[in-house]
Amino acid sequence: MVTLPDLLDGELAEITVEDFTVSLHKMMFGMAKTMREQQLNMDRALLESNLSTDLKILDRADQIIEGASCSNLTYHVKAVKDKTRIRQMIQYCSDVTAMVRRGSTSDEVLEDMQNKVFAMSVEEDHGNEIYSMEDVLREVVKESRLRGGLGQVGIKTGFRDLDNLPLLLKPGQMCIIGGRPSDGKTSLAVNILEHIADAGHPTMLFSKEMTEMEIGARVMARRMKYEGDMDRVVSISKGLPLYVTAPYKLTIGNLKAMCRKAALQKKIEVFAVDYLQILDLAGGESRNLQVAHATAEIKSLARELNVPIILLSQLRRMSSEMRGGQRPIRNDDLRDSGAIEQDADVIMMIHRRIEEHAAFSSEDMIALAVSKNRNGPRGVVPLTFDAEHTAFSNYDGVVPSWLEQLRV
Repeated sequence: MVTLPDLLDGELAEITVEDFTVSLHKMMFGMAKTMREQQLNMDRALLESNLSTDLKILDRADQIIEGASCSNLTYHVKAVKDKTRIRQMIQYCSDVTAMVRRGSTSDEVLEDMQNKVFAMSVEEDHGNEIYSMEDVLREVVKESRLRGGLGQVGIKTGFRDLDNLPLLLKPGQMCIIGGRPSDGKTSLAVNILEHIADAGHPTMLFSKEMTEMEIGARVMARRMKYEGDMDRVVSISKGLPLYVTAPYKLTIGNLKAMCRKAALQKKIEVFAVDYLQILDLAGGESRNLQVAHATAEIKSLARELNVPIILLSQLRRMSSEMRGGQRPIRNDDLRDSGAIEQDADVIMMIHRRIEEHAAFSSEDMIALAVSKNRNGPRGVVPLTFDAEHTAFSNYDGVVPSWLEQLRV
């Protein structure tokens, strides 16, 4: 026989007091929950001592208890939750009206609406699930076999030495690529997205620094290095799941809304944002607080969508130029580094030997310093940068002594 305590721990577990609008129902359900916590069964004596001395209320409560049935319980639980969601929607509409009357901007109102509606849309699927370790381990086995072994859960960057470190882009992680101006941050991010898209995983770049055409020209230049002909590049790129957007204004609210939409419509598995310091951050606060808010929101978004987000960031110019470009790599080399270092799961910094501020030659070796790698090793990986084709590739030469002296 199914008892009330069993129901409260089972089918009724997702129901809360706030799901009821009738005061008596609120009181009764709240008391039932309290009695369950105290391991007591509900009866007339408890009703009298905890609910009311009004005979009409007690009689009505008795009727509810006596007429209670487990028939179609799942249907009724769903109906109660559906009514709650309808009331939430009505409240959201009222909130929007109130925001408009208070003088909120359209961007603020839109962001608030999108956040609330999206949170509601994923509540059932991503609410308060409890997973058994057996199920978790089965998923780990499934992913590790798919990716090539235990510890290989994540998406490869397409760069041999980086993948072998190993460094993988894992769901829910925020990954930083740091570099000085013109060091190739955007090129590296685009190359990684290309590699991932070539492997069949949809990717998307948000650019505040370059237009879609400029990014397209870089992709064309890199691919022509191997294909040689523009028409052939277009032909073999048919169906390539690499998307790009270059909005004139990109606030954290815009970014979150567009990522959510792209994740649903395009099934994006990796996002990249170029770059942190030129995002339209909220005003009225110190720069450190603005950056802290932005990185916390982006990290939260990565976990919400269960995808890796690559965030580009500038290095402090003086720190990257000290000691001839051969000083140990530190996470505080990142500009506005405090919050970035704390929130990031992975930090990669582009590092090259600086000789009188020389520009890149036709093909230079650069060091990609992995100074933070949650659940993975740190290290320094050599890559080749082809300035003419704005392309990074695997480095196959002799590793110079200066790179071996770098420490992270």
